[in-house]
Amino acid sequence: MENWLILSEFFTILYLIIKIFINKLEYPASFVFFILFFICINILYYIVGNKVVKSFLLLFSMAILIVSYVYVNGLFILLLPFNLYEFANVNFGSPFYGAAFILLVTIFLDKSILPEYILVSFMGYVIYNISVFSYNKMERLKNQNDELRKNYTPFSTRFIKIMNMKNS
Repeated sequence: MENWLILSEFFTILYLIIKIFINKLEYPASFVFFILFFICINILYYIVGNKVVKSFLLLFSMAILIVSYVYVNGLFILLLPFNLYEFANVNFGSPFYGAAFILLVTIFLDKSILPEYILVSFMGYVIYNISVFSYNKMERLKNQNDELRKNYTPFSTRFIKIMNMKNS
């Protein structure tokens, strides 16, 4: 599941970098700093297993994005939807709440970036839901496979005993 989310964030960061360099950013050092800081926090998010620490890291990552949106470049806000979906899923159990937060954020955004933000948000929502659905389905199938394996073992041992008795 995380692979799809990381990949979609990667392509969004790649889009952000291309767009920034096309527009000739005035302060590239601060841009690089915030991108690397954001990437480090997100890598740490996937390493940590504690739910409370994960929530804190997501909030911290969102704060970094908001600060960089205000002080560095407005395109940083394009990375916010992914964090909102993950935060909503970790804390509320559903990415739907993340979509509600995203709609709330659109009120405060600059109108020039709004179409890109909505597109990235929609793309992120679809990718997140597909990955959660496929992950849950894989887990269900693995559990079903384990149950079948448990049920199969007594039958197979009985069958082997019967076959051994017939061959003797």
